[in-house]
Amino acid sequence: MRTSRFVLLGAVICAILVPTNMASATTPQVVPVTPEITIQSQPFNIFSAVNAKFVITPRLAAVATGNDRLEFLIHRQISFADSFRSIANEEVQSAVTDSISLRLSNVTRDLKGQLTATVPINITKDKQNALFIPRNGVYPLTIRIVESKTNVVLGSVITFLNRQDMKAETPKIPFSNIVRLAPEPSFAPDGSLVITDSTRASVRELVAFLGSFTLPVTISLQPEVIAALAESPDPVDAELLLSLQNQMQTRSVMNATFMPLSPMMLEGAGLYSEFKTQLKLGEDTLARLLPGVIIHRNTWLATDSLSPEAVAMMIDAGITSLVLAPSAQTNVDREQPPSLLGRVAGTGETKMPVVSAYAPFESTLRERSVGSVRDGYAVAAELLMERQDLLATGNGVPDIRMALMSTFDGSAESSAITFAVRALTQVQELEFVDYGISTAAQDTTPAVSFTPSSLVFGSGRAAALTTVRQKLNAVVSMLGPDDVHRRLWEYQLGIGTSGSAASGAEYIGTLSDQLQATTSAITVTTPDHVTLSSRTGSIRVQVRNESPTDLTVQVRLLSAKLKVSKPRHLVTLSAGTTTEVAFSATTKTNGNFPLTIAITTPEGAQAVIPRITITARVTAVAGLGQLISISLLLVLLAWWWSNRRSARRESSSTTTV
Repeated sequence: MRTSRFVLLGAVICAILVPTNMASATTPQVVPVTPEITIQSQPFNIFSAVNAKFVITPRLAAVATGNDRLEFLIHRQISFADSFRSIANEEVQSAVTDSISLRLSNVTRDLKGQLTATVPINITKDKQNALFIPRNGVYPLTIRIVESKTNVVLGSVITFLNRQDMKAETPKIPFSNIVRLAPEPSFAPDGSLVITDSTRASVRELVAFLGSFTLPVTISLQPEVIAALAESPDPVDAELLLSLQNQMQTRSVMNATFMPLSPMMLEGAGLYSEFKTQLKLGEDTLARLLPGVIIHRNTWLATDSLSPEAVAMMIDAGITSLVLAPSAQTNVDREQPPSLLGRVAGTGETKMPVVSAYAPFESTLRERSVGSVRDGYAVAAELLMERQDLLATGNGVPDIRMALMSTFDGSAESSAITFAVRALTQVQELEFVDYGISTAAQDTTPAVSFTPSSLVFGSGRAAALTTVRQKLNAVVSMLGPDDVHRRLWEYQLGIGTSGSAASGAEYIGTLSDQLQATTSAITVTTPDHVTLSSRTGSIRVQVRNESPTDLTVQVRLLSAKLKVSKPRHLVTLSAGTTTEVAFSATTKTNGNFPLTIAITTPEGAQAVIPRITITARVTAVAGLGQLISISLLLVLLAWWWSNRRSARRESSSTTTV
């Protein structure tokens, strides 16, 4: 099948290499480097005969005059995706089948220098003053400005048109726009908030896109940027968050860690539990700040390379469905093309389905024209050619899963993908779906294998993350339930864990310092010696909290010779005050006894301060207390007996009247 396809492809390329120029009687001479014409707007889908409007901005090698020509050259219909890439990369030139030439003096020019030309397009009959596009399919269109005297091309650009017959019965292929919001982190290493204008612009663009796009899409939101908008005191950010919440009420979102991270990196470092923790933090953040949104907890958008071990860790964390971004497909071995539904190999009873976003041909997103309308339509045309190839090789509709990914992070490339997606909404051969909803894979689904990782992960970073995680969990238990640091410290660790943060080590180091500063605010002010005047008494421990917030600690009193009835006390220390904690203790002998004071976190039992040893002195005299008690009792009885006898004598001597 592949051999015959390549033979046919070679024949087609040989055929299209022979140009047939119908634009003029003489062939224009092309200057070595032709400046590009930028397309501001154009039609893409052609359904019927139409007067198509093209708005272009010339960037010419020389000044054009009114006698020079604006030419539109329609080329032969493209047959395969491979030939499309050759044409888009300008490696070959397809034969010209029809053309229209306009004098620049007859073309409208505005104050910005933009040219607006109306080009008749006919689909049923070849006419002299119209471009003829007879059959369904993708057609290259060259727009160029030619100098009238020398026939030198002053500027040129190649774009694409898609001819569609609305009455034709064609299979609808599942397709989705994978929308990802992933700007730079807004939380600084010290926990302060700095939301940039670029981040706000990315959120606005996403909100505007969702507001104008009613078809299903696959959405991945970075929880960190949602949390930043929620924590920001700026009313502009509050309004942005509200707009996003309104748009997401009828949408669903894939689960995500707080910040994008590499499962392969965490698995290689042995941080399995941290991956689960970051996944839970991301889910909780989305659920808390986007009330009512549907979270697909079992679907993961992979933006980094994976390994079999990383996939096993993800399955253990509850992820059973994968969507691969183009950046995650570098180490993938496939049995079939990426646009077919796949199944991760070697996962046992868990048949993990894989949907892969299509990676557009690199030259269609050239640096000199990134984000232009032309680039968007080139991407749309390439996707349609890929669809055509998949069906031509015998693949059924249930086997195909096509997708384009647009990342809202301020890049111009996403703008081009957005143009492409909007153009594809009018293509009746595609059915928009949400790949966040997992698709079942079967044993017969083509296998997708990930190459085992050869990277060596250092133990230093893993040890630092493990240590700060343990300390964070312990110190957080000292805080009140509404303390903002409960969230901010988790955010800082989430960013520090992510490989996308340029200064992850700085986040970890700063967080560790803040945790240490919190515990260092606790001191013990009890004197080194305390005295008990009896063998049963109260030992009072004074603990001071220099922190500006209330902190809860566990105070323990330990002694080998004193018996403490309740050796542990959970105490909330008010900010900036000293709190006294009383311990009831007994002893059988007098003397000096060592006491150890230990102050730990309520959870994790981590030491808040090093243990302190003081001396308790017992000075009680043996038997003295009992003697005094008996003597007092005898005096009381003597007084009572004397008082009773006096009362009787007075009663007997009384005369009755």
